[in-house]
Amino acid sequence: MENSDDIGQAEKVFDGPSRWSEIPAEELPKWSLRLAQEENVSIRQHPVFNQRFRRVLAKPVYLKCVGPSGDESGFACVLSFGCAGLKCGVVIDGPQGLGGRSPGGQQASALVDWFRSHGFAFVRLSHRDPQTVELFSSLPGSALENPLPFIPRYGGDLVIGLKADDKKILSGFQQIARRDIKHATEAQCEVNRTSDPEEFRKLGPVFLGRAQKKGFRIGKLDAYFSMFKESPREDIVRLYTASYSGQPVYAVVFLRDCSTFHYLLGALDSDALGGNPTPSCLLHWTAMRDYRGLGCSWYNIGRPAGPVSTFKRKFRPVEASQPRCVTLILKPVAYRLWLRLVLPWLNRFSTWNIPVEKQSAKSSHERTHLRLATEMPSKARYRQLRLR
Repeated sequence: MENSDDIGQAEKVFDGPSRWSEIPAEELPKWSLRLAQEENVSIRQHPVFNQRFRRVLAKPVYLKCVGPSGDESGFACVLSFGCAGLKCGVVIDGPQGLGGRSPGGQQASALVDWFRSHGFAFVRLSHRDPQTVELFSSLPGSALENPLPFIPRYGGDLVIGLKADDKKILSGFQQIARRDIKHATEAQCEVNRTSDPEEFRKLGPVFLGRAQKKGFRIGKLDAYFSMFKESPREDIVRLYTASYSGQPVYAVVFLRDCSTFHYLLGALDSDALGGNPTPSCLLHWTAMRDYRGLGCSWYNIGRPAGPVSTFKRKFRPVEASQPRCVTLILKPVAYRLWLRLVLPWLNRFSTWNIPVEKQSAKSSHERTHLRLATEMPSKARYRQLRLR
């Protein structure tokens, strides 16, 4: 049952000049199409990216902001988890303004009111735009802290600029990448692309086998299968395959937003490859040209760490900046309970079931803070969780 303070906050959401409300499930396909056309909206906010979290602990909640004139001016995806009294939220690369606009002060305050009226104890936001982080950090009860170090912020990825001239892009690659592209082309490697979920299902054993061999977890394939089925447009989620004589030997799943396409999942079938040249660089190079033609300016090839980091460096990508976190503390007592009891308890687990992202992919900085929280559960020590 909501207390009187929560009811009062709920009234403020609807009485203010802007208000946030949940988007019904039947409207999500329309919003997915709209977000795909918004230049500044990150893939981390798209339903096609977040719907897979339904199969783990978090529940994605999609919000829209409606201004006083009735226009829809903002969007946010909140990953909600926890229980009554200790309900937590995560917003990755959000909220987002629509129509090229950034979230304003009134929108930010109204969003905090929505969180409070719906029983959240705290909500962690991370954003690529420093001004948005600054906006929320200036609100009462906010702190530049990361109380959820085991949930990735999706920053610091390796990106490649998709220049208009093929020669300029190729000249930026390592020589070994250009050589691999040449050898695979001469060996008549064929690269195909599809958005058919059944084609992805056929290659499921290849993805699972490669993950097991490399020692990382990719979660359940049904989560990725649903991304293909629920994609609002064929080019949002794509499966690329490289084949020799009709036999697929390498497969990659890509996602895209308006300006960037992202590497999500890849697998090389070493047994099927045999003595043929590796087609990995050729497939990625083909995808770069395809997505550039579709209007993308950047390729996000993923995190710098991991079992395929050496391969990624062949393209000489640059490392994007790590987004900062701001935590909106809505129930201080519950928040302190989280830091003192729940967070140390979670740290007892050796792994955490986060889709795609590996537990070992956390930064050493975050691992240190998580360890400190477990070793010294004092009020002074928990202040050291701040990631400024």
